Amino acid sequence: MCPRTLAPLRSRLAATSSRIGYAVWFPLAVYAITRLVDAVLIVVAARHQIALPDGVTALAGYKISEPSPASPGYGSVASNWDGQWYLGIATHGYPTTIPRDPGGQALQNPWGFYPAYPFIVGAIMRISGLAFTVVAPILSLLLGAGAVIVMYRLINQASGRFAASATVLLTCTYMAAPAMQIAYTESLALLLVCSALLLLRNRRYGWLVPVLLVLALTRAVALAFVPVLVGHGIS
Repeated sequence: MCPRTLAPLRSRLAATSSRIGYAVWFPLAVYAITRLVDAVLIVVAARHQIALPDGVTALAGYKISEPSPASPGYGSVASNWDGQWYLGIATHGYPTTIPRDPGGQALQNPWGFYPAYPFIVGAIMRISGLAFTVVAPILSLLLGAGAVIVMYRLINQASGRFAASATVLLTCTYMAAPAMQIAYTESLALLLVCSALLLLRNRRYGWLVPVLLVLALTRAVALAFVPVLVGHGIS
């Protein structure tokens, strides 16, 4: 393309950048492109998925999943693995008794999974009438988008634009990044961790407390904030 043709395009991009703000459009653009690439990989994986039975017997009658046919599609694969436990919690809540083996040892059960994410998914399912395989991946995708924006702002305040841009890029291209668009708690946890650090840095202690509370109900990460809070208090 000649410079005369590129000039209007550059002008429009500059205007868009100025209107939206680099701190918003850059992390979202990186996130969108990398999520699209990972979506293609998930679709390819879905084509090789074998048929799966339901998860009734593993939990002594507590149903955690529906039977899945071979090559089930994006939504089913993006809701698989630990996502099946969140499906059970979102749909049925937690069991009233802990399933145990003949020796009395506790079996793997939903009480090993934190409630914030599946309860949010379950509430949206009931309000919208949509299935878990639709709600959970979309919710994770949106929470991840919020997380990279907050991450950029956090790093930008501390180390500048280049470090913030590089951090977002490396996070979105990390090998575990597909977890931000499947039925896992990573997106919600990342959003809460970045938000908590940003609030702490800006001394917004009133908002920090509920964020840490939700984080404690999302993943086993909140305890790691104790030394951070101590260090912040000392400094």
